[in-house]
Amino acid sequence: MPDTQPVPEQQSVLECAGLAVGYRNITVARDIDIESPAGTVLAVLGPNGAGKTTLLNTMAGFLKHRRGSVRVGTTTLHNGDPRHANRNGLVLVPDDRGLFVDLTVREHLKVARDDGSALIATLELFPALRDRLKVRAGDLSGGEQQMLAVARAVVQKPRVLLIDEMSMGLAPVIVEELLPVVRRIADDTGAVVVLVEQHVRLALEIADQALILVHGQVRLRGSAAELRANPQRLREVYLGSATAAEA
Repeated sequence: MPDTQPVPEQQSVLECAGLAVGYRNITVARDIDIESPAGTVLAVLGPNGAGKTTLLNTMAGFLKHRRGSVRVGTTTLHNGDPRHANRNGLVLVPDDRGLFVDLTVREHLKVARDDGSALIATLELFPALRDRLKVRAGDLSGGEQQMLAVARAVVQKPRVLLIDEMSMGLAPVIVEELLPVVRRIADDTGAVVVLVEQHVRLALEIADQALILVHGQVRLRGSAAELRANPQRLREVYLGSATAAEA
């Protein structure tokens, strides 16, 4: 019989261990554990006020965590230090997009990374921006602004890309066009993408894994395919009739 070798487990590029997050004197979410290997999409879902945005801002260093740790590769990120997070390959796309209305598309991308090859690769993901390079961000449509916000992050060649509410303020038809790009980013660049999203069905279609936060706790987690196949369970969790987290 031929020798068989065990398939090695993929090393996590992003790891959060026992993370508790909040602001002022309020703990918003607790006991968050994440392990994501390269090239995966993790959807973070849940009702409004569950702590999703606070979680992403803490992972990116804009808020200090109360307990636990965030690691990218072999580096444990400094608590509350966004520059250290960025230098180690973690980039956040905030829910307000964070664009400068008077800068053009090209200027946004060049400020993020002045690298011609990175720009070309990024525009392959967002071909609609090729003809808009000289257009000010304030003159772009909502969908184009969201493309630019994500493209500005991608051009930095992140190891971990956090995207907060990509669909905010956009028509559903635009969301259906944009979310598959998230899948391509993970597949083409090998980045871990953590996606906070209110469009549950669309997010689960492009994600590998998902977790659902309710009242600051992980109530459900698993493969996106498994969660997508059990909509009744999702409804129970969102409505609060499910109380225990599932691994």
